[in-house]
Amino acid sequence: MTGWPSASGGLGTYPIQVVHEGNAAAHVQEVEARPRKRAFTLEELQGFFDYADEQVTKARDRGRKGWLPAFRDATLFKVAYSYGLRRNETRMLDVVDIGRNPHGPEFGDYGLLHVRYGKAKKGSPPKRRGVATVWTWTAEILKEWVTEFRPMLAVDGTSALWPSERGARIGLQRINSRFAAYRDALGLDPGLDFHGCAARMPPTCSTLVSRCTSCSATSDT
Repeated sequence: MTGWPSASGGLGTYPIQVVHEGNAAAHVQEVEARPRKRAFTLEELQGFFDYADEQVTKARDRGRKGWLPAFRDATLFKVAYSYGLRRNETRMLDVVDIGRNPHGPEFGDYGLLHVRYGKAKKGSPPKRRGVATVWTWTAEILKEWVTEFRPMLAVDGTSALWPSERGARIGLQRINSRFAAYRDALGLDPGLDFHGCAARMPPTCSTLVSRCTSCSATSDT
């Protein structure tokens, strides 16, 4: 009989496990989410966006300077939803990352979003991808932000799409705190997070996102 030698075949050795718990590579799942985390329902999203717009209006009506950062954040949440972005992907966007899509000429200069800081696998650089604009309202709110409101907040020399009132670019902590404040004020499930908002992508939502018309009408004041 031929084949592998037995442990007592005169070699004085025995089989050992080569790969074991101590040297095996850690398995990282594509989705490492707590069971409590889930996506928003459409009703929750509508309520969240409406509440974000209401905070802009209230701050503006009271003469508070915070209306512009609130407007930025309301637009930021809607853009993240539109393109299915994570927090850091959204935060790291620059104005130059927005461009035309030859297959979507109806969106003009806002037909394609170049995501340069996508989630990377361990030890790898950030992933890049292009995400096409799907809804007309997305192009509208982006154009409104870039051309009318962003210049009122951005410091000279910054290319960040979402500039901070205290620096060149909004921080993750700011995004987290604003999101959590709105979610908790509405009494929504604590298991809902930023990516749960962006992960809810319905077939159509032309009436889902409202615009802060009271601010748009007075952007020159």
